Parts: sequence; C-alpha cells; structure tokens
Amino acid sequence: MSRLPEIGQNIVTTALNQLYPPGFPKKLLTSAHCALFACALQSKDIQGALPFIPDDLDGICHEYVEGGNEPTSALESQPSSSGTSTSPASGVQPRKVRSGPQYVGSIAPPPIRLESKWVVLYLYQAALVLIEANDFQKALILLECLIGLATNVISEYQLEASKKHILVSLLVYGHSTEVSEKSPAVVRLTKTRLGDYNNLCQVTFSRKKDTAAEVHSIMQKMSKTLEKDDNLGLIKRVIDEMRYKNCDRCRKDLLIDPSRRNQIIGSFKNGRRVFSNYQGTGRTKTAQCENRRK
Repeated sequence: MSRLPEIGQNIVTTALNQLYPPGFPKKLLTSAHCALFACALQSKDIQGALPFIPDDLDGICHEYVEGGNEPTSALESQPSSSGTSTSPASGVQPRKVRSGPQYVGSIAPPPIRLESKWVVLYLYQAALVLIEANDFQKALILLECLIGLATNVISEYQLEASKKHILVSLLVYGHSTEVSEKSPAVVRLTKTRLGDYNNLCQVTFSRKKDTAAEVHSIMQKMSKTLEKDDNLGLIKRVIDEMRYKNCDRCRKDLLIDPSRRNQIIGSFKNGRRVFSNYQGTGRTKTAQCENRRK
C-alpha cells in the first residue's frame, strides 16, 4: 500500500499546527483542511484528523496566493507607517497578506476571501471522517449544513451528502429526517436524482415489525447502487443497529414486564420438554435397533 496519503497527512498537519500561534484555538476554516481530510480517509488515520474538526468555527481564513488575481478590496488604499496612504495608483505595491489569522493592531485586516468549493469540501469530507469515527450525531450536523446551502443548481457533493444523510439518520433515529433549510431547488432535484434512496426515506423503525428485514430487502434490490456510492457498509450497519434494537426490546420485556417474562420462560420450558422427549424417543429407537442387530 502506498504511503503517500500518510506522508501528505503529516505534512498538512504540521502546516496547520504552524498556522496558529501557541494557545490559539484551531477554529478557522482553510483549504488545507480539505487536503488533510482526504489524506486521512485514504490512510485510515482518522484520529489524526479529528482535532481539526471543532464543534464550532470562528471564521474563514483569508487566503491570498502571491501572483494570483487579488480581490479588488485587498488593493484598496491602506495607511502606511508615515501616515500617508499607499495604493497601486501611486506606484507603491500594497502590503502582501499571507494565509492565516491577522494580528496587526493598527491596520485593519483585509477582507476574508476563500473559494466556496473549499467550504463544500470541508463539510463533506469532515462528515466522512466523523462517520468513520462513529460520531454520527456530529456528522449529521455537517451533512445538514451542506444540504441546506442555498443554491440554484444542486452539486454532486450535495447529492452524495443527501444519500449519506438518509442512511446516517436511519442509523441514529430509526427514520429519515428532513432538512428544514433546504432550498426549493435542492428539494426538487434531490427527489428526482436520489432514485432508490427514496425507498429508504419511507422506512421507519418499529418494534412491532421486522424493520431490519425491510431494509435488507431494499439493500438487495439496490446493492449495485450502494456499492457504487460506497454506502454498502453503512447500510449494513443500519441493519445491525435495527436488529440490536429488537434484541434490546426483548431484554427490556424480560426485565420490566413480569407477565411477558413468564410467557417467554414458559415457552422456553415447553421447548426444552419437547426436545427432551424427542431426544429420549430417539435414544430408545436406537437401542431397539441395536438389540435387533444382536
């Protein structure tokens, strides 16, 4: 197996650690986070990426590539040390701004600029990392934020996030939850493009029926689609979780409901009695056959 993802993860982790001063919380979104999460998913070193997924973000890191197209607002006049203003029109080059938090007291920081694709990738890949770490509640929050982004055209990442949101909500709540902040375009397009995933939206866990068998039947019908979307392992976990809930229901019935407990124990004793009689009859017939042979 190639060690390139592991090497890449170490490089990006070192860079992100040097981005923040000592004691400064790691709560700024950068494009480097997306590279870190992608490497972590490839190298399977999930624990190394978790410290860079905070519970809340304070802001977006200003990123400026030297030599690239700088935003107009970053070229505006800024006060110099002598009190006069400097601007491109006066022939003086503006101050270069590096990536990272700004700590200049007398000079206002330049406006924040980060391409929207990095925000989308951050939400999607961070959710995948949290799913691998079994932190499903936090993963649901990121998936809902991504699905709820206002847009006129649904992106592939929003579509994939919708698929994983259905499975993760089934795993956590036993039913598919709705994202209230969806834009009308996202609601319309996801219903037409989700395909067989719409059948999973109709599933609701119930202790009165075998919901696990229902999900298993849907899984068999759309196994190729699930395998293509890399969601086969996730739906198997949904089935296992529903089976566990059914077993947990039986355990609670035994501990809480005396009549139900006596009924189950009585059925078990009757079964043992029938089995003992059958076993004794079998031994008697075996002995008779041996006597006949003699």
